[in-house]
Amino acid sequence: MGRTWGSPALLAEDAEKKLDFGEPCLLRTRNGRLIAMLRTEGYLYQSDSADDGRTWTPAVKTAMWGFPAHLLELKDGRILCTYGYRRPPYGLRACISADGGKSWNIQNEIILRDDGGTRDLGYPSSVQFPDGRVLTTYWFNQEKPGDPKSETRFIAGTFYRP
Repeated sequence: MGRTWGSPALLAEDAEKKLDFGEPCLLRTRNGRLIAMLRTEGYLYQSDSADDGRTWTPAVKTAMWGFPAHLLELKDGRILCTYGYRRPPYGLRACISADGGKSWNIQNEIILRDDGGTRDLGYPSSVQFPDGRVLTTYWFNQEKPGDPKSETRFIAGTFYRP
């Protein structure tokens, strides 16, 4: 096993050395294209590959603020991106692309939750059920800032129809 690995490929870099990219989420779409959503300490950046990851487009800043992300291609072909929203009101959000990831409908951003206690949340993962509902699970907290005795952290989930 592991004998067929090719040479490594650089997914993204910031030539100005102002951004650190991390925790990439990868999606292979039905047409074979790869989409990577990259974490920074703010907006999500996107890079795509049409050659199985050998080369990648330059990372482009999206309008989605939050991190880290998860990508899911829905049954109808739209792409769902879910992410932790780590500024007040803390929570989980989602955005949809109807054109294969070329653009994201941030004007209709979906707020899954906005009742988090602090920014220590996120790491979503989503699945779609046969009836079209989506379940997004995530790490969450309902801590009151400045009150360590109120700390409650847990795994939660939200059902919805995007």
